[in-house]
Amino acid sequence: MKMCKNIILCTIMALLIVGSSISINASDKLSEYIYSHDATAGSWYSGYDDNEFYRLTTSYKEVYGGNVGMYFYGTSIGMPKAFVKSTSREIVFQLKEEDPGNDENELVRTYVGHFGTRTNGTYQPVCIVKHYVNDECIENNSTVELYYRMYVGKVSGDTTRYVPSCIARFKYWIET
Repeated sequence: MKMCKNIILCTIMALLIVGSSISINASDKLSEYIYSHDATAGSWYSGYDDNEFYRLTTSYKEVYGGNVGMYFYGTSIGMPKAFVKSTSREIVFQLKEEDPGNDENELVRTYVGHFGTRTNGTYQPVCIVKHYVNDECIENNSTVELYYRMYVGKVSGDTTRYVPSCIARFKYWIET
């Protein structure tokens, strides 16, 4: 009987956890999956330079930095063997909002991550967390034009600086 109660309790807790995460995500509008562009370690890559803007619309009349962001997902692509496998290597993403006439190329959020080796053996970003949020108004209408900048750090001993595309996968989100 006690075992049956524990099973029921665990099932209810699992449903509550899943339900709460669904309600959080259900209130956000998401872009499609976006894969990081190839880049050069030690230099910034910018989606602005490649005209890669993503438009998301909300019901709000103004958009603040806390109303938009990036969700990161795993990928199977890793760094080439020419990179030293070091957990001190950083990856930085800057989410920016492009809006001519307002505050052009405005920094919205910064995410910082570190590299590590996944269970499949690939050396890639393993932990990317929010580091900064702009709490100012970034858009005075209901549509944002988002793009990202990415920086992959160098480590002594790397024999290449070429960072392949798709080492990170993410979606933009906006509260609706």
